[in-house]
Amino acid sequence: DYNVGFNVERESNGELGIDRIYDNNGTLTEIRRDELRQTGLKQMDLFLNTASVLSETHLQFNSKFTVKNGPENQIQTREPQISGSPGGVLFKDSQNNTSYELGLTAERELAKDLKSKAILLYTYNDFDLKNLQSNTNVEGRQTLLRIAYNETTTREGIARLELDWAGLPGHNLQFDIEGAYNSVDGYLLQTDDTGAGPAIINVPGANSLVEENRGDFSLKDTWSPGGFELEYGLAAEVSRISQSGDTELRRNFFFLKPQARLSFAPAAGHQSRVLLMREVAQLDFDDFISATVFEDDDLALGNPNLRPDTTWISELGHEYRYSSQGVVKLTAFHHLIKDVLDLLPLSETYEAPGNIGDGR
Repeated sequence: DYNVGFNVERESNGELGIDRIYDNNGTLTEIRRDELRQTGLKQMDLFLNTASVLSETHLQFNSKFTVKNGPENQIQTREPQISGSPGGVLFKDSQNNTSYELGLTAERELAKDLKSKAILLYTYNDFDLKNLQSNTNVEGRQTLLRIAYNETTTREGIARLELDWAGLPGHNLQFDIEGAYNSVDGYLLQTDDTGAGPAIINVPGANSLVEENRGDFSLKDTWSPGGFELEYGLAAEVSRISQSGDTELRRNFFFLKPQARLSFAPAAGHQSRVLLMREVAQLDFDDFISATVFEDDDLALGNPNLRPDTTWISELGHEYRYSSQGVVKLTAFHHLIKDVLDLLPLSETYEAPGNIGDGR
């Protein structure tokens, strides 16, 4: 089987909004009127998928190629309410995004009651962004020209093997092993010109390469004695995260992820469930690299010391199906979270993602 697809999109839109700025005493100090114009954002996608059977092995190949680009203008008028004259601010963003994804899956029955599945996946994304900010006074004279060139390249490669064995009566064993590589490479060049010519602005942590090597394995069994079904298993995750460029750092992580789920059907249409498991979040590596936010006069600092948060999940639930189309579910749950991820304000102009402690 061969499947080819082609998709083209073009988008234009506009938005209006007002921001009112207050000081700590609740006094209105400034009104900002925004008009956002996005004209001609274009996207083109190409798909190519194939499937075949080769010597009792079912093979499937999937691919997607995407190109996306277009401009965006935001015009902002600032009206001081205490002193000063109104001024105008123009923001221009222009992006160019190229990405592709390649995937290969192979499924085969290795022996009686033993099935296997192998997965290979690779994704690539190159995102170029040019930001421009132009400030003018009430006379229309330019007081600031700020330009930032930002390039971010992300890569991800995954290899995974799944084995399912149903050789024991009433049991279904599943073993998974996975290896992954992730990277984010960020580059930023910013200049400010207040009339004396463009000057390079140092943005700490903006030029950096973050890489992760991760391995996962899990062993899980589903046991069905009578009206009960018990799903239990143990997984483990080991990873190394390294960062180079503006920040030099290398860290190792290891997590155990047990899980158990018990289901019971006391009568037709009824099912009760108890769940206990541990989850480990995947970090967003963009949070490791600093970025500018012109619209907010802000700087989003990266944090190379981020840790993934882990959550112990416990649930107790009951489900009742009272017809072919009606169902009622009742669930009580509790999540105990370690190393909660949130955004930390460091000052009036700086903020950074960070771990803020434990939560529930």
